[in-house]
Amino acid sequence: MSAAISPEIDGRQSELTGVGHDTKPAPSVLAKTWTAMLSLITPPFTFQRVVAAFTDEDGAASKGRIDGGFIKTTLAILTGLITLYSAYKMLPTPPTMAVSAGKDLTVSYYPQKELVRLVFNVRAEEFGSKPNQIRTAKAWVEEPLTPRHPLHIGEPEFEENNSRIYEPIIPAGPSPKNMQCSICVRLDDSSRAAFQTVGLRRLVVEFKDKAGQAHRVTFCFNIEDDQLLTSEEKKFQYFNEDMLCPDQSI
Repeated sequence: MSAAISPEIDGRQSELTGVGHDTKPAPSVLAKTWTAMLSLITPPFTFQRVVAAFTDEDGAASKGRIDGGFIKTTLAILTGLITLYSAYKMLPTPPTMAVSAGKDLTVSYYPQKELVRLVFNVRAEEFGSKPNQIRTAKAWVEEPLTPRHPLHIGEPEFEENNSRIYEPIIPAGPSPKNMQCSICVRLDDSSRAAFQTVGLRRLVVEFKDKAGQAHRVTFCFNIEDDQLLTSEEKKFQYFNEDMLCPDQSI
């Protein structure tokens, strides 16, 4: 038997303002940048005129002659540098999201629905200047000396403050988002083989953000005889033992 595992769409959270793909600098930032560059280009010509004013026709320095143009030129250069630096600071920084997972992994098996449910905690932080978003996910299971087993998963479901959300928004700045992630696996030939033999396994879940950047979390756990899939419902709590797993990731 099989069961649809796509979560409800009605509870989707709409994207917040500023989470779109448009990362072009504002017109005011471009204007300040061009102004700063022009201010750095024009002073050298002014400086040449000031030097000429300090010399006589024979090229000898004219002692005692003070020209305010030199001071103005110096101030113009400093102003241009400050303006250029300010414009640079206003440019948006690229998204730099970090995703990590807790140590606990819960695996529940529902034989009548032909489903395995994976539950773990996720922590996501965005260090750029704009919010980010977890858009999609894929998962597979690795074991020593065996090719990876792709998992046919549904859309990941996140829970935060007792609210169920999909494609969560990750705010920029020092406010990481801690959530519980739940993924349903539909058992087919590949995914069933991943849970049907005794031994070490590594679960790899790869999230992708709105820029298409991949963020992986991994769990290493050991399947024992009493944890093999049978006709009975089962639920196991694993503690991540990733250091024990051979590195099979590509």
